[in-house]
Amino acid sequence: MTTPATRVPRAASGRRLLVELACASLATTTLVTGLPVATMPTAAASPKPVPPSVHGVALQSLASTEASRPDSLSSPGKPSVTGSVRRTLVATTPSKAQLAAVSWPAGAAPAVGTEVSLRGRTAKGWTPWVDVEVSGDSDPAATKAQRMGTDPAWLGDGVTSVQVRYAASDRAAVARGRIDLVDPGTSPADAPARRPAASATAAAAKPTVISRAAWGADERIRSCDPSFAATTKGAVLHHTAGTNSYTASQSASLVRGIYAYHAKSLGWCDIGYNALVDKYGQIFEGRFGGLDRPVIGAHTLGFNINTFGVSVLGTYTTTIPSAAATNAVTSIMAWRLGTFYVDARGTTQLVSGDSGSRYPKGTVVTLPVITGHRDTVNTSCPGTQLWNRLATLRTSVSSKEAYTGSVVYKRYAALGGPTGRLGLVARGEAGSPLGLRTLFTGGSLWNTSAGMIELGAPFGAYYEDNQGPTLWGAPTGNSYAVPNGQRSDTTKGITMTWTSAVGTHHTNGLVRDYWTQRGDVSGPLGYPTATMVRPTSTGYAQDFQGGMVTYSGPSGIHTVPSPMVAGYSAIGGPASAYGYPTAEAAPAGSGLKLPLQHGTLWYSAATGAHPTSGPIQTYWLGRGGPASSLGFPTSAVTSTATDDTQSFATAMVRYVKATGLVVIIRRS
Repeated sequence: MTTPATRVPRAASGRRLLVELACASLATTTLVTGLPVATMPTAAASPKPVPPSVHGVALQSLASTEASRPDSLSSPGKPSVTGSVRRTLVATTPSKAQLAAVSWPAGAAPAVGTEVSLRGRTAKGWTPWVDVEVSGDSDPAATKAQRMGTDPAWLGDGVTSVQVRYAASDRAAVARGRIDLVDPGTSPADAPARRPAASATAAAAKPTVISRAAWGADERIRSCDPSFAATTKGAVLHHTAGTNSYTASQSASLVRGIYAYHAKSLGWCDIGYNALVDKYGQIFEGRFGGLDRPVIGAHTLGFNINTFGVSVLGTYTTTIPSAAATNAVTSIMAWRLGTFYVDARGTTQLVSGDSGSRYPKGTVVTLPVITGHRDTVNTSCPGTQLWNRLATLRTSVSSKEAYTGSVVYKRYAALGGPTGRLGLVARGEAGSPLGLRTLFTGGSLWNTSAGMIELGAPFGAYYEDNQGPTLWGAPTGNSYAVPNGQRSDTTKGITMTWTSAVGTHHTNGLVRDYWTQRGDVSGPLGYPTATMVRPTSTGYAQDFQGGMVTYSGPSGIHTVPSPMVAGYSAIGGPASAYGYPTAEAAPAGSGLKLPLQHGTLWYSAATGAHPTSGPIQTYWLGRGGPASSLGFPTSAVTSTATDDTQSFATAMVRYVKATGLVVIIRRS
C-alpha cells in the first residue's frame, strides 16, 4: 500500500488551487461531553470517553467555481504565488471541524512529501495557513483497508469553513482525495492537569502522563488489539505538524482529533504515536497497550518495531520548541529508555520493515538510540528546529536515565545483560507492591524485602498479568526445575508450573493441597492444564494432565480420571444435574465408575464415559450393571413427560413413568 518515498519540494512559483468547505451551523451539532478524569488530581468529572465526529468529503464530488487572481493567502514568511486559481467547494458537514486533513485510497495518493496547506474560517476571519505533507506511514497492525493522508492540521474552535491549497501541478493526484473533518468533542475535564509527584524507581522517575481515559479516548473506534515487539531499542522524535496556536485546555482535544483521524479516516488500528507532548509540557499516553511495554506503533514507516515514538503537538520547521516541551520530551524518553536499560547516547541496530522508508526492507541499519523521523523516512518531520536539537536531547536524556544505579539492573548486568539467560527487557523497570521489578524475554527479577528473586521465562509476565504481587504474595524464592518443567511458589499458597506440553498455569487452595499430596507434577495428576474455575457457587474445578479435580463442601474433593473428563464435561460437569463426584473413581468390569451426587459416571474404552441415574440406573444395576448383557451405557438418560430412555451397548432401555414398566429393545 506504500508509494515510493519521493520527496516533492514545494514550488516557488506557479498556480495554487484552493478548496473551501463550509461547516454546518454549530446549532445543529450534538456534542458528547464528559472527558474522563486523568490519573491525577484534576477535574471532578467522572471518567467517560468523548466520541469524535469524523466527516469525509470527496473533492471530486463537490460543485466548484474557479477564478484566476493573485494569491494573497500565502503563509507568513513565504512569497505569494502570482496568478493562482482559487477553487471553492461548498459542502455541508454534520459537525464543526477543529482538525482537518486530506487522504487518498492506498496507491492513489500523491508522492510522499507532497505539500498541502489548510486553513479555517472563523467569525474573526481566516486562520493562518498550516502546511502539511503527504505521509507514507501506515499501520502494521491494521486489520482493514488503509488510506494514505497528510498530517492533520489543527484549526481550532469556531471554524465554519475549511480551505485546502496545493500546487496546480499536483491537481490531478490531489483531486482524487477527500477532505477529512474531525470534531474531537469537548469536555470540562480538558482543563490542564495539575501534576502530582512522579512515581520513583531506581531508574528515571516516571513523569506525570495523562492517560487515554483522562484525555477521553473512545476505545470503541480502536479496531484491534495492540501488538508488541520484543523490547525497546530506541526512540523516534516527531512533530504532529499543524498549528502551534493552541491552548493548554485544547491539547486533549487535539490528541483526540489525531486519534480519530488515524483510526477512522486512515483506517489505522489506533493513534500512531506511543506518546504525545504539548508545548506546555503535558504528556499524553498514545497507542493502547501500556507505556511500560514495547507496543508497536504506526509512527515511523519501516521502523515501528522496537522503537518508542514521541510526537510534539505543532510544527517546528521554523518555530523553536518551548522549554516545557523539550523538558517533557526529555522526561518521557529518559523514563522509557532508562527503564529498558538503553543508553540514550549510544547506537542501536534496527531492521527496516518497509522499502518505502529510506532503507530497503530487511536492511540492518545502525542508528543513534534517539533519532528524528526524517532519519529513516523521506519527510521533514520533526521539523528543523526539533531535529537540530537531537544531539542536545540525547545528552539530556542520558543524564536523567540513572538506571546504572538500580539494584535490578546490576543483577541483570551480572547475569550477562541482553546476551545472558534473561535476554532483552520486555517491560521496563517499575515499582510493585513487592519492590522494583523488571520483566525480560527470558524471565524476571524482583527486588523484594527477602532479597532478589529470579523467575524463569514462563513465570515473569504470567505472575504480573495475574496480579501476583497484589493477590498471590511474593515468590518464596527463585523458580526451580521439576521433572519436565519448572515451578514457582508464593507466600500465599499459589504454585505456578510450566511444561512445554501444556504451558504455564497455577493452582492454589484445597485443590493445590490435594494435588501436592498426590505427588504434584510427578504424581498421577501431572501438570495443571487450565485455570481453576468455579462451576457453581459451592465448588471449584481444575483440569490436570491426569484428570479433573473437583471440590464442593457437600461432596469433598475428588478426581475425575482423564478418560472420563470428556464425557463428564459433555453433560455439563459439576454444574449439571448429576453434580460433583462424591468419591474417587473405582474399577468396574473392564472400565471405571465414578459416584456423583445424583448418579454415577461409567467409562469403558469401547463406549466412552456416560452417566446413569434414577429408575433406569436401579434396573440396570439390579441386572449386574456393566457385567450384565446390556453392557456399559452409551448415552445419558433422555427424559420426557411419559418416559425415560437410555442406550446401552446391546440395547435401548425404556422406563414408562405411569406404570413403572421397563422395556428392553434389543439391537438387531
